[in-house]
Amino acid sequence: QESSGTIDLYSESFEEFKVFGDTLDKYKVYFTGENHMYATFNTAFQVKLLKYLHQNQGVNHFIFEQSPGLSYIINKVILEDKTSHLHYLGDVFFDPFYDLVKEIRKYNDTLAYEDKIQMHGIDIERFPSFSIYALDLMVDTLNARVKGGEIFEQIKALATSENVNSIVKSLF
Repeated sequence: QESSGTIDLYSESFEEFKVFGDTLDKYKVYFTGENHMYATFNTAFQVKLLKYLHQNQGVNHFIFEQSPGLSYIINKVILEDKTSHLHYLGDVFFDPFYDLVKEIRKYNDTLAYEDKIQMHGIDIERFPSFSIYALDLMVDTLNARVKGGEIFEQIKALATSENVNSIVKSLF
């Protein structure tokens, strides 16, 4: 390797990224790979690189391998500071990914709304409870008196049964 160095994941400095120089300037989309054996490193590195790209390239969208329903919940936390949803994320996430969400929220708290980083899930929905939880949040903001609004009541009932099911399962 011509240039190698150490990455200090927890430093606020971006010294290690000087190696990029101006090579990133002509791009608008950046991809990272990950080895699933190193989730703690992956998420800490993603946060650091995302902050660097945000500050130096104007990146404010993070596309990740999770469902759109889950990204809706995460965005409620990191964009709107709806911390009441952190308990749910803490229950369903592997610790390193939960830490990533908390770090992005903390970073976003220092930014104007229009500059905040948004997260976008682009994977299939493998865990329907994420979408049910997200839909339940959405229907609270909608007028049930519109044509077809009776479906909102069904979503609320489904969310309640999901919550009851998870509570019952946790007892056994």
